[in-house]
Amino acid sequence: FQTTCPEQLSIKANSIYERFFKLGSKEEINIDSSCRELVLQQLDNPTLSMFDNALEHIKTLLELDCVPRFLKSDFWKESEKESEGRNENHISKKRKKSG
Repeated sequence: FQTTCPEQLSIKANSIYERFFKLGSKEEINIDSSCRELVLQQLDNPTLSMFDNALEHIKTLLELDCVPRFLKSDFWKESEKESEGRNENHISKKRKKSG
């Protein structure tokens, strides 16, 4: 989007809105209504920075909600245990080879 020529900016902006911002779209992103409305208002005069607010909103949501919740999940805890086990096996194999 950032390298789009001015003539194509409106087409690209509308395409991004329809795909990710429009309520009920197949790939709708999780943002609040004020953020969504701000993007919608800018569709008539799109700019290269019109999605920046939404991007910051998504980053914040990931940092404060999604990632912490994932790190507390059973899936992550099991993955960590499996990874630690693989690392220990790898280290002991290296020791046997060098010893």
